[in-house]
Amino acid sequence: MMSKAPEIEFSQVSKRFGAGPLVLDGLDLRAAPGEFISVIGPSGCGKTTFLRMVAGLSQPSGGEIRFGIQSDDARPELAFIFQEATLLPWLTVLANIELPLRLRGEPLARRRKTAERLAAELGLGAAGRYHPRQLSGGMKMRVSLARALSLSPDVLLLDEPFGALDAITRNRLNEDLLALHRREGWSAFFVTHSVTEAVFLADRILVLAADPARVETIIPVDLPRERTLALRESDEFHDAVAEATRRMHNILAR
Repeated sequence: MMSKAPEIEFSQVSKRFGAGPLVLDGLDLRAAPGEFISVIGPSGCGKTTFLRMVAGLSQPSGGEIRFGIQSDDARPELAFIFQEATLLPWLTVLANIELPLRLRGEPLARRRKTAERLAAELGLGAAGRYHPRQLSGGMKMRVSLARALSLSPDVLLLDEPFGALDAITRNRLNEDLLALHRREGWSAFFVTHSVTEAVFLADRILVLAADPARVETIIPVDLPRERTLALRESDEFHDAVAEATRRMHNILAR
């Protein structure tokens, strides 16, 4: 079932911590329902702070983040995937996946059915009784992704989740993530340091400059929505990566 992903609007959003300097300044952005936006920029430019404000884990110092026409007490369902898988080591794969539903009070049978479905969809069907210590890095991240999706989120926030993985595993997870996005229809903000990954995943790329973080540019990715291995090898894909890389280099050269 398609989620009811909201339009997300950022209006002159700024952030400072205490009396410190501005970390993020004057961010304006409108994300369409179901849009996949990659977020790139120099290290320390506020990408994680941006995600935390979308999630409601940190409040803007100025401006406003609005989710469609919903009121403040009717926020959409959001799920956050961090750089580390953050699995509970004493729980099995299935128990880790169903944990958010358990905390929400869902009956055992319902949450176990959801966990088994997501495990199968993410290639974890044979590992349901394993514990995190028995998993590779890629499998741990698949469990983390399945756990986030167990909530049927409207908005998925991803903070460089595949950065520590080898290239083959990372590419496969990119493809699996997009397959789930096409089916479920949630909106996504995906922070990455890989321009290639940003282009492969996104409808648009939000490029942040630093000191303080601000929108440097927004790059539309004019590629077919069906992203495949063949697309990775195409001239149009390499051209899109080259253009995004050029813009990043321009920012870093300042």
